[in-house]
Amino acid sequence: MAKLSDAHIHVGQFNDIYTSPQEVVAFMRQAGVEKYVVMSTTIWKEDYEKVLHEMRELVTIAPNNALPVLWLSPQMLLGGKLEMMMQSGTKWYALKVHGNHPWSQNGVNECANIAEELQLPLILHTGDFPHCEPNVYKEIIQSHPQVTFVLAHCRPLDQAIVVMQECPNCYGDTAYTPSPEVRKLIEAGLENQILFGTDYPLQKIHNPNGDLLTDYKAKIQDDWKVMSEKQWEKVSHKNFQKLYKIEP
Repeated sequence: MAKLSDAHIHVGQFNDIYTSPQEVVAFMRQAGVEKYVVMSTTIWKEDYEKVLHEMRELVTIAPNNALPVLWLSPQMLLGGKLEMMMQSGTKWYALKVHGNHPWSQNGVNECANIAEELQLPLILHTGDFPHCEPNVYKEIIQSHPQVTFVLAHCRPLDQAIVVMQECPNCYGDTAYTPSPEVRKLIEAGLENQILFGTDYPLQKIHNPNGDLLTDYKAKIQDDWKVMSEKQWEKVSHKNFQKLYKIEP
């Protein structure tokens, strides 16, 4: 099987569960993941110092593996904390916007402007809410051709496929995307724009009695089986390397 990079994992506080940087690194090593994009769910508490501490720990423990992502919130921008996050010494590999935060279209557009200025990809949560479906983001994606966007989860799938087909600057990740839907992304000719992702460790929330490593390895197998070996090489790590400018 090809090398593996995960374009969508988390560290930090989520509801009553805390996943430490040490746990993240140990798990990724166990799962055989070489590189991983990490977003801190601690941002929900607007605890910026804690977020920075988590990212520093990750990079200290796994400097060649963990790629920190700055999860933006309206409060961060309104409170003038973005500059603090950018000047923290952390090398950010991407920005993220989540629909659970009360973003307006103008707010998301502002985030796209920031991503363009910083020359960073912008990860957009899709699904769960009508205001963060791919069609809603399409105009912003098309009006920022210099920015690379990632549709996290690719939900709803039919919209994600159309947006990715019409916007060459748009990727999608397979976090919580069922394998039959991953197959449809492949069949739509999007193999160069798909990133393997898992949303680790949020399976703890949705399947508290399951085994994280077993579930993770099942996700790898399920995605791998719906495409050719050459396509899997792209989805599992080559597209990731291209997007995040990682030397092979």
